[in-house]
Amino acid sequence: MRWRAASQAGAQLVLGACCAGCRRPGIGLCASCRSTIRSTAPFRVDGLAGLPPVYAAGGYAGVLKEVLIAAKERSALGLLPLLAERLAAAVAALLLDDPVQPVQLVNVPTLPARAVERGLDHTRELARLAALRLRRLEVDVWPRSLLVVQRRPQDQSGLSRGQRWRNLEGAFRAGGVPTVPVILCDDIVTTGATLAEATRACRAAGAVVLGCVTVAATAKGGPC
Repeated sequence: MRWRAASQAGAQLVLGACCAGCRRPGIGLCASCRSTIRSTAPFRVDGLAGLPPVYAAGGYAGVLKEVLIAAKERSALGLLPLLAERLAAAVAALLLDDPVQPVQLVNVPTLPARAVERGLDHTRELARLAALRLRRLEVDVWPRSLLVVQRRPQDQSGLSRGQRWRNLEGAFRAGGVPTVPVILCDDIVTTGATLAEATRACRAAGAVVLGCVTVAATAKGGPC
């Protein structure tokens, strides 16, 4: 334990490394923050009218919020497997209510410029890793990058709920024909505008959309 504490202090001193969740010195996410994220129970998100069922793995607050920001905005790609594990938990909660298999996990697409900036499409990677984890548990789930951006919307930050919905109208289209029911995946749900547009685009291509899943939600819900 003394060696570990010394190595963490050294990492902070030499590399400026710290836990993305609590900012304590160390390399990678600390055991306490990892345990906190894994302890959250997926829930069905309330108050998102006009959408199929939406499940989130946790609330967008505290440690989970900090880790999502680090993965999304600071290129902390080593955090994606843990976040995908939580996304897989949300998929499992959705499938408990609607046990259809096989299904495809369709990620909400990242704007191409942002994907280049980050080095990858993080929602696509989350869906891929979540599907891989579920298949190891013998759940017949496969990732598919079905949606593409056909019109670049403006930045959503600072927009009201109504403005967000109008901003995203017609932003996506399906780049193929879905062959099995789909579950839409994103990292965070706020107003539901992005998931609503993704749902519209999938349905326009003939897809059966079972529901939507996210790692976190700003809206409230109840435990599954």
